[in-house]
Order: sequence, then C-alpha cells, then structure tokens
Amino acid sequence: MAKIRNICKYFAMIVGVVILVCIIRTFVLVNITKKKLPKCAKNETLGYFKLNDVIWERFKDTLRMRTVTHEMSEIQQMLNYVIEVHPKIFKSKHVQYEIVNGYSLLIHVQGRDKTLLPYLLASHLDVVPVVEDEWHADPFDATENKDGTIVYARGAIDDKGSLISKLAALEFLLHRGILPKRSFYLGFGHDEEVLGPDGAPHIAKRLIEKDVNKLHFVLDEGMVVMKDVIPGSNKELAVIGVTERGFINLNISVEIHGGHSSIPHRETAVGVLGNAVSRLQYNQMPGRIDSIVAEFLDSLAPELSFPLNVFACNLWLFNPLWWRLFSLDNKLQGVVRTTTAVTIMRAGEKFNVIPSTAWAVVNQRTHHMDTVTQVMKHNKNVINDDRVQINITRRQPPHPISPFDRSTSLPYQVISDTIDQIFDEVVIVPATLVANTDTRCYLNFTKNIYRFNPISLTIEDIATIHAMDERISKKNFERMINFFYHLMWNADRIQPRDLTSNKQEL
Repeated sequence: MAKIRNICKYFAMIVGVVILVCIIRTFVLVNITKKKLPKCAKNETLGYFKLNDVIWERFKDTLRMRTVTHEMSEIQQMLNYVIEVHPKIFKSKHVQYEIVNGYSLLIHVQGRDKTLLPYLLASHLDVVPVVEDEWHADPFDATENKDGTIVYARGAIDDKGSLISKLAALEFLLHRGILPKRSFYLGFGHDEEVLGPDGAPHIAKRLIEKDVNKLHFVLDEGMVVMKDVIPGSNKELAVIGVTERGFINLNISVEIHGGHSSIPHRETAVGVLGNAVSRLQYNQMPGRIDSIVAEFLDSLAPELSFPLNVFACNLWLFNPLWWRLFSLDNKLQGVVRTTTAVTIMRAGEKFNVIPSTAWAVVNQRTHHMDTVTQVMKHNKNVINDDRVQINITRRQPPHPISPFDRSTSLPYQVISDTIDQIFDEVVIVPATLVANTDTRCYLNFTKNIYRFNPISLTIEDIATIHAMDERISKKNFERMINFFYHLMWNADRIQPRDLTSNKQEL
C-alpha cells in the first residue's frame, strides 16, 4: 500500500507541475508577449473613400451580367463595360492596359520608383452557375433589400466585389492626383472558377513577355474577416491565406461479370465499388498541427477565455486535442489533413440488369504536408481490394507556405497593417485556404502569395458563396474599396516597420 501511495503522490506532483507550467506559460504569452505587438496607427490623412451611388450602381451593373465561365459574350460585355466606365483609369498617362487572350485584363500602374519590385492584385470576371429556383431573388438582377443596404447577386462576393473595388480604389487614387512609388498590376482572369488554362495562365505568360519575372507579392481572393467566431470576444477574426491545398482527382473503377438481376452474384461491381468509396470516406487521412495552425492558435490565444487560452498556449501538451477538434469539424478539417470526397458515381443503365462495370470520381484536397505517394498509399491500404482500380486523372500540388511573420515579412506586414486600418477590433491570423485560386499561376514570381478578401462576413454569409442568395452590403463594399486604396499607399514601404513602437504610422 505504501508503494501505491508513493506512486500516487509522485503522479500528483507531476500533474501539479504540468498544470503550473501551463498556467505560467499562458500568462506569459497572453499578457506579456502579445502586448509588445501594437496595432498599426491609423493615418486618415491618406483620405477615406465614401461610397456613392455612381460606384454602387456601376457595381450592380456588372452583377447583372451573366458571366458564368465559358459564357464568352457576357464576359466580353463585362470587359468592355469595365473599360468604358473607368475613363480616369484607362485614359490615364500613368496606366497601361491590355486585353489578354481575348477576355482577360492586365492593367499596369507605373510608379515613381522603377527600382522597386511591382506587385499584383488578382481577381476574376467569371462566376459559377446558379440554380435559380433556390434563390429568393433573380441571381442576375442585383436585387436590393428593402432599405437598399444589401444587394443579392451571383458574384457579389466571388469575385466581382473584389474586382470592382480594386478599380474604384485605383480611380480614387488617380482622382486625388496620387502616384505611388511602387508600380503594380491588376490581373483579372476569365476562367478561374474551372481552374481554366485561358485566363490567369496567359496573364502570367504576358508578364514574362514584358520582362516582369519577379513580383514583390501577389494578393488574390481567399479568406475573409469572420464575425462571431471567437468565443467570449467581440473581436472579428481576419484570416489571411498563406498557402492553399492541392488536389488529386481519382477515377475508381471495378469490373465484375454482370447478369440478370433475378440471379444476382454474391458480389457485384456496384457493391464492391460502394464498399471501396465508403472505406475512403470513413477512413480519412490523419490530421496534424502544422506551423500555420500553431501560429493561428498562438495569435488567437489572448482573445480566448479560460481554459481555451491554456489549451492554445500549450500545444506541446494539447497538440492531439487540437488536431482532433479540427478533424471533427467539416469546415475546419481541411486545415489539418488531406480530405476525401466522392463526387460522381456511375453504373448501370437498366433496372433489371446487373452492370459489369462501375466507377466513381473522388476528389482529394491535399494538405501541404502530404505527398501524392503518401495519399495513394493510404488509399490503397484503406480500400484493400485488388479488384478496385485507382487512377489519377488530374492533380495539382499544394502551394508553398508564404512568410507570415509580421515582424520580418514586409508584404505580410503591409497587408496586416492595412487590415488594422480598415477594421477596428480584429485579430489577424494566417491559415490554409482549402479552396483553389488563380495564384497557382504566379508561384514562380514570388514567395509572397496571399489570399484575402477584405470583407466582414458571418458564417451564414460565407455559406452563400457558390450557393443561393449570395450577397454583399454597401458597408462591406465600401470597406473593400478603402482596403485596396490604403494598400496601394502602404505597399510603397521598403522595409518592415518596427513593431516595438506604438507611435509609428503607416
């Protein structure tokens, strides 16, 4: 008994020490370290754009154009319209533009200092199709709510809001007679929604032809500012995508002798295929906490209440807890592991004939820590049936991780500081974008590629992207314009500002 009591005593002491270490570490990280990272001072001497009816109606006009990918006449109409209604941009002596591959647009704003690397702001003209019966209003009528503060339309968020706000910001800049030091490009592709080969890839090719082989940074659509997601805090969460997942498309097929349905075999092609895809869905790849998630939790910790802040500040102990929590959430699992989804299944043509073949399409979104070899090995081990053929039909690797240290990475700091200028109470964190963008075309131009849309959305708002009742408010649209306007100013910075001083302005 004495031996058992001693073991219990030592065990209690170890637990006590661990708890004490966790509490001390949490106190240090939350109350000391983070307070040394000041918010960027707001400097409204740069001016603030107040949204007017002309810009709002111009935006709504583009929403009425059915620029679904491959609807080339509609995309051509929007392209012509954008050029026509922005004469301050397209007739400026400081701006050169060209239509790329018939339907995409590349705009060059020549800065005062040609020795500085230019940057690129990317968007796209095309939108995804709609199921009109699901909408409460015509998705291509730009219908407003009763008080005129919100417009409903396909492309309101993805991605016409971003595209038109960039142009409005540039127009405001030129209207005020301001020419930035650093040159920059606006690149608008026309087939992003299908990862097409005709838009952004040709813009990238054109940049190379113009001897633009390096860019300071690239900023494209992506993550947003999220409302009501931090437990116990009224602050918003600004999420900057610093990488994005790759993908593997698989064709999984089975061939087994068929026959009449009145004399079925013990196993059929449909049954074997069903078992295979079921195993894939219910045996997802393992999760892990990478450097991005660790920084995400580290940045978020000061805003969390007890005991969540203790868990976030002590990943050395609670790492398994966090990746398990992320893995269990459908919306979050993609940031910690490769995900698997069965998207198409085909077999049979007649109700009384057992088909001899069956096949399915599986889409796997690959985490940057997983290789194709690892994913395929997992698939084969999980299915564990030699009758099932697995073939890769298309793949795209995950993107490299862009720098996200705000104290040393100038582009990340500039984007973060601009967020701080436009959004009052916000926590800025890096993350993995689980979708795919046109940034794949610019990976060879810079290591600094970011995916962020300066718009404040609730979870319900985010759910409308690519879905029914997509919408954007006037307030959000105005903030987008001001974000890009201030970014065009802030990008002139040539070295990171000192984060130890609270008095520095942009």
